Amino acid sequence: MYRKLLGAAAISLSVSVCAAPAPFMEASFYSQNDPFIQNYATALKDLSLSTGEKITINYAQEDLLKEYQQIELAVKNGAGVIIYNPVDPVSVHQVIALANSKDLPLIFINRQPADNQLNSYAKAWYVGTDSTQAGAYQSEILTRYCLDHPETDRNGDGEISYYLLQGQQGLSDTVYRSMSLNSSLKNSPVMFRLAGSSFADWQSDKAVSQLEAYVRKHGMANIEAVVANNDDMALGALQYLKSQGYNSGDPDKFIPIVGIDATERALAAIKAKEMIGTVKNDYAAQARAAFRLAYLAMQGKEINNSSTGYYLVNGRTVYIPYVKIYFE
Repeated sequence: MYRKLLGAAAISLSVSVCAAPAPFMEASFYSQNDPFIQNYATALKDLSLSTGEKITINYAQEDLLKEYQQIELAVKNGAGVIIYNPVDPVSVHQVIALANSKDLPLIFINRQPADNQLNSYAKAWYVGTDSTQAGAYQSEILTRYCLDHPETDRNGDGEISYYLLQGQQGLSDTVYRSMSLNSSLKNSPVMFRLAGSSFADWQSDKAVSQLEAYVRKHGMANIEAVVANNDDMALGALQYLKSQGYNSGDPDKFIPIVGIDATERALAAIKAKEMIGTVKNDYAAQARAAFRLAYLAMQGKEINNSSTGYYLVNGRTVYIPYVKIYFE
């Protein structure tokens, strides 16, 4: 009996001193309904499988409280680093405080926080894009098309009236993509005029309703081009225009549309010559950079140009360049 009890105690002791599970990466995304975000998450999963590094992925569905609770639970369960795509880049102080309290690295992705927020925590970095480049590239694509197709000026008034579909109001990507587009078009050799603009929150169905409301009030003659802050809204514009008989094969009823992201559906629409172009927001390259920073930070390695293989602006930010895509 004594020997049996001693054996049981030994087994119990061996369990109690068993090594703790290895830390894992936690990736938190603002929503699962964004095609770009879906692609980004898939790229992170693929990197996890190829490297053997465990990653958990959660979607907040645009709910700040849900986002915080998911991250808090992941930290409690042993997350060693947080890859963070915030619902609201302005309201990130709680997650920063949580990461700071646990000395956990925090890699912001896609939605850039303010510099003072990023710099408030020594173990915080950002991986994303320079949004002003995207708007400038859209301007170049649209300018090139209009120079090659003077018939774009359907009403013959000497200028191209364009409608701008914007993302989420106040978000830095929305602000800088729109601002750089409008500024670049003002300096274009083609005369452009902003006919109207609305916020469609990155969503195709909202783009349809916003464009429909504008046309109902002002008529189709005021729209000679459509530019959208992302491809999903550009595809919503395409859906509406096709319902009105445009962009369906008749060269006399074509309105150029330009998006951002280079999603599969947008690329298919460009190939079919229903859209004129998009600007590739390289989710795969961004995912690789974020994963690299997350891995090094979780291992306690120094984050710098040499260790990461990327140029870090102010030692904090990795910008992945955009790429112009258009049909000839």
